[in-house]
Amino acid sequence: MEENRNKKEREICLTDLFFNIVRQWRSIVLCMLLGGVVLGGIGYARGRQAAELIKQQADIPHLTNEQNEEAMKAALDKLDEDNLKNIQAILDYKKIYEDKAAYRDKSLLMKIDANKISQYHILFGIKRDTNLGSNIPGVYRTLINSPKFYQYIADSVSGLDADSLKEITAVSLINPESNFSLTDTKESLKQGLLEFSLIHYDEDTCKKIGAAVIQFVEEQKEMITKTCGEHELALLDDSFGTTINGELLSEQRSTLDELVSLEATIRGMEAALTVDEQQYYQHLKDFESVPEEDKASAEKPAGGQDVGRVSYFSLKYIILGVVFGTFMSILFFFLKYILNDKLRESDKVQDIYGIAQLGKIPRQLPHRKNIFSAIDRGILRLQYRNKRIFGQENAINFTAAALKIAMQKENITEVYFVGSNLGEESLKICNALKELLSREKLQMIVLNNAIYDADAMERIGHAQAAVLLLNTGIDLHSEIEQELDLLKRQDIKLLGGVVL
Repeated sequence: MEENRNKKEREICLTDLFFNIVRQWRSIVLCMLLGGVVLGGIGYARGRQAAELIKQQADIPHLTNEQNEEAMKAALDKLDEDNLKNIQAILDYKKIYEDKAAYRDKSLLMKIDANKISQYHILFGIKRDTNLGSNIPGVYRTLINSPKFYQYIADSVSGLDADSLKEITAVSLINPESNFSLTDTKESLKQGLLEFSLIHYDEDTCKKIGAAVIQFVEEQKEMITKTCGEHELALLDDSFGTTINGELLSEQRSTLDELVSLEATIRGMEAALTVDEQQYYQHLKDFESVPEEDKASAEKPAGGQDVGRVSYFSLKYIILGVVFGTFMSILFFFLKYILNDKLRESDKVQDIYGIAQLGKIPRQLPHRKNIFSAIDRGILRLQYRNKRIFGQENAINFTAAALKIAMQKENITEVYFVGSNLGEESLKICNALKELLSREKLQMIVLNNAIYDADAMERIGHAQAAVLLLNTGIDLHSEIEQELDLLKRQDIKLLGGVVL
């Protein structure tokens, strides 16, 4: 019996849990505001600290190399080995970032649309005397891979850089007997196949490069003939098309992700520098004169950065504080509901304790005509939208009628109301019930805290029948069980329970 009670009592009604949390909307809103104020204040403090660092950097005058070197040495004396490691780490990351950014800006591969690549394919057939010892196709391949070839293409097509051509071109020798098929008319050219391919982001430029490659190879034939011997050279394929390259797309995204990650890392490391580290770091940048924008900013007067217009408040911190306050308040009320051992409004005493529920009388809520009470009433109407709700006066009348029927059925004229922690409103309801029953010449005696008061416990020994008064949100389940055990030991007839 005890185990079944505990099991029933621990069941959770999700609807009741939801509305129990929603009814605490005032506290939730207060926690939201408090969280926004607290984390907003933290963001304000961090923003003010960052602004002070900016102002300190702006107030550093532009010095000559000699003066800056002396100031840098003075700042260096304030730093230890760990401080210098922090600054050197930033410089190393900046060097990596600048190299990758320069590669991205200069590389033709990074400018190509991987979903629409212009591709040019060229195939030369080469016939030479087999008695000659020279590898003529290999000579052509070597020339196409030489700096002379790249410079020739760059001079032939405007807007190209010789160094960047290496990553968009490829040349190879093909074994015609194993992986290529030619017509009978070209059978004599099967002794050597030279394949060249290139890609570019611009269709016209790609075609111009292809034409320049063919012209370069044909111009080299005379020189190769003189040095390596007679041979025949024929253009077997000259084609253009567009294609898609998933590997190139992944490489482009990877490069962009690396740059974004490096930039965020550098900013975070610079923000984490102490005041002494900031001063030395600024002197070091001025001394090395690396970025041009630093030179321009150095020409501004002291305090040239308008720190007064910097907003110290961070919307991110405020939103984070509001979300955190909301989450913590909801978590608090959730845990409070789960761990609460008091009688809930959704608990059914008939299912938990096996006693009849003679009535349920709501507490009288203060009638206030304002927007807050209107919200509370709206929440209650939503919670009990499919149930008939009676006012306190009607509920008292129905409960009195149920008590009258129960007492007449048991042929008794006196009943004891047993409860714990009966407050002023509970006693007021009991007096109203007592008055209604007295009209029917039925007597009602209220015993408060019978399990804690020796006098009340002694008086209950004279009772023939009793009714439990159950206060939602006040009575503990353990107290209700003790009252039931007390009535059982005294062999008192339990008519049922009235929930307040």
